[in-house]
Amino acid sequence: IEARDVAASSVKNNIHTGFFTDEVYKDNTFDLICCFQTLDHLSNPLDILKTCYNKLKPGGIIYIIVHNVDGLQAKIFGEKSPIIDVEHIYLFNPNTLSLAVEKVGFKTVKTFPVKNSYPMEYWTSHAPLPFKEQFNSIFKTLGLNKMRMSLSLGNMGIVAIKK
Repeated sequence: IEARDVAASSVKNNIHTGFFTDEVYKDNTFDLICCFQTLDHLSNPLDILKTCYNKLKPGGIIYIIVHNVDGLQAKIFGEKSPIIDVEHIYLFNPNTLSLAVEKVGFKTVKTFPVKNSYPMEYWTSHAPLPFKEQFNSIFKTLGLNKMRMSLSLGNMGIVAIKK
């Protein structure tokens, strides 16, 4: 189901499904563009950043969240980290993400770690650890498997402004 299919009629025509290309919207259209967990999957992230820059009004803001290659989980798990795979074409850290947005003309306002909140069973099932089934079984027996835990393990955000 596409978001557009279930959206209220008052906003339905404002929802575009498909890729965010230069032809989709006029330049200087938006005040804010959000890009969550996408930039690191693109073969040329600078192209989409440039498109975002063009589509933002002067003083417009881009808000991006991606994985942090220098994050705790990447340091702990190294090559076994979930971000080291064929789907993540580019890996960023706070410095390289700032450099990327600045290369297309943005001014970095802030980079920051992002916390994720998931049940314990999610954290243990996604961690490349031995005995994860045993951990999940123990957590379930203790009634802790659904307990949510917020951790800043490896995502980061950036806010940048169009100069």
